[in-house]
Amino acid sequence: MVGFSLIILGGGKGERIGKNKPFLKIKGKNILEIQVEKLARVSKEIIFVVNKKPLKKIDLAKVVFDDFPYFGPLGGILSGLKASSSYWNFVVAGDMPFINLDLINFLASQREDFDVVVPFLNGKPEPLFAFYSKSCLKAIEKKVKEGERKVISFFSDVNVKYVDEEEVRKYDPELLSFFNINTDGDYQKALAIAGREVALKPIISRKKARKRFNRNLPEERGATIILNEKELVTLSATPRDLKELAIGFLFTEGIIEKVDEIKEISVDADYYIWVKVRKKISFPRLQRRILTSGCGRGFTFSFNEKILTQVKDSFKVSPIKIFELVKETTQSASLYRESGGIHSSSISSSEKILSIKEDIGRHNSVDKVIGDCLLKGKLMEGKILITTGRISSEVLLKAIRARLPIIVSLSSPTDASVELGKKYKLTIIGYVRGKNMVVYTHKERLVAEN
Repeated sequence: MVGFSLIILGGGKGERIGKNKPFLKIKGKNILEIQVEKLARVSKEIIFVVNKKPLKKIDLAKVVFDDFPYFGPLGGILSGLKASSSYWNFVVAGDMPFINLDLINFLASQREDFDVVVPFLNGKPEPLFAFYSKSCLKAIEKKVKEGERKVISFFSDVNVKYVDEEEVRKYDPELLSFFNINTDGDYQKALAIAGREVALKPIISRKKARKRFNRNLPEERGATIILNEKELVTLSATPRDLKELAIGFLFTEGIIEKVDEIKEISVDADYYIWVKVRKKISFPRLQRRILTSGCGRGFTFSFNEKILTQVKDSFKVSPIKIFELVKETTQSASLYRESGGIHSSSISSSEKILSIKEDIGRHNSVDKVIGDCLLKGKLMEGKILITTGRISSEVLLKAIRARLPIIVSLSSPTDASVELGKKYKLTIIGYVRGKNMVVYTHKERLVAEN
């Protein structure tokens, strides 16, 4: 795991409690000492951002003066990031005495492809117990110069990973990491909490998880495609829209050219998808399986580039419309809201979404949405594929096969997919968050809205 530095924000004047909060004592030690002793176990560099010189020496921590004294935590984060020697930094307020190292390490594991990793509790982010990369510096500086004091004000300008409450509670069941002290009543409560044994029991059963989080776990089943009475492949998938999954998979793998080639298709109670096609299948060609980077143990067969051609069209769309379509895709993800851990994919015209499908595997969600359009006779040329997952080379090959000129993701493409996009003339757009996006290939398909 990539290392990180730690930034403790000394806070403001403490007017509501009348004291310097990081130096309030709990069980013989002040809050800052408690934080530094814990945090020193996970990082060698600890930065304490202050508005004025502390009255006493701070061991194990480097004291940094806030470049924007009493401006608020956003200025403190900016000062800490500038002083840090690390690209990644964990930021915590100096009035939070019960920080949980297991939770911090878990948040650290979620950093890939993001600029910020922040817990999302009770319908709002917790920006003073979060990871920030130095790629945020420019966006933060802009907001500070504009006089903006809210930490989350720059989130729409960077790529943010929001960590759901159910994930957080696995490491901190009582959410004590987020307990902060603003009033004397809070301080008295902190003393009471410190005086008892804090239970940190993990959730160990599905029943308890549902009761605590009011959410089901995402379903996962092995869906086996039987093609002309022979077993073709078993896909680990969400057990719905399995006909669409099979049709999309057979099409994107080049096994069928059009849906009319399918004579019969049915799904039984054991998640076997029985498919009969009108033509003879060369099974020896399908023997070489490649384990993909898919979430659901994805497979692809050795791909035949002869079935691929460049995507040549005159399709155009405005960035504003893409933002709208991405927002609609994520808001329509009903399975994700029910259980989490689900990918969504959609196919849309330049005006509206034509199909949305979800699955535990990002490859599967793409196959499902392509299969649904094939089944309904919706042409995909001149359409947009939106997916919540990473754009790997296998996902891009599916888009090329379906003649989809634009592929959009909330995450990142891989270098291999970008090379394929250049070769086959697909527009690849990644990191679509708020009002920002990164266009990697063939930007000529994006036009300003009239």
